[in-house]
Amino acid sequence: MKLKVDFSDFYEFADNLVDFHELETALMTATQNIARVFHENLKDLTPVKTGNLRKMWSAGDNLLFTVEKVQGGYEVTFTNEARADNKEGVMYGVLVNDGHFTTNGKWVAPRLFVEDSVIMTENSGELENLIMTELQKWWVSR
Repeated sequence: MKLKVDFSDFYEFADNLVDFHELETALMTATQNIARVFHENLKDLTPVKTGNLRKMWSAGDNLLFTVEKVQGGYEVTFTNEARADNKEGVMYGVLVNDGHFTTNGKWVAPRLFVEDSVIMTENSGELENLIMTELQKWWVSR
């Protein structure tokens, strides 16, 4: 599952700045904070049968996501290694999110909890504040 955060407008502005590295650090921190908001939404919307799928979104206090710089911004990748009990090697989250057939041939409709988490995060109203907080810290420290 990937969540893209686009900072291309900020990069255009920052091309002529001397302290570009510090700005990148601020944007990376903002992206990590956005990822934490997404993580909470994802956990809240993840269906619970045994609780294993929900628990596998994190390992204790360590969130299981990576942030990678891409053209114009950052890309956050979340992983979940929960496996379906009845299907060796099949990711349970994929079965739930995409829908699947049961062993007796019945169709189980998808529950788009990942996509819904992205939408919930984008519409939360928190993203602009998270970004502006880090940019203000960067601006003050210049």
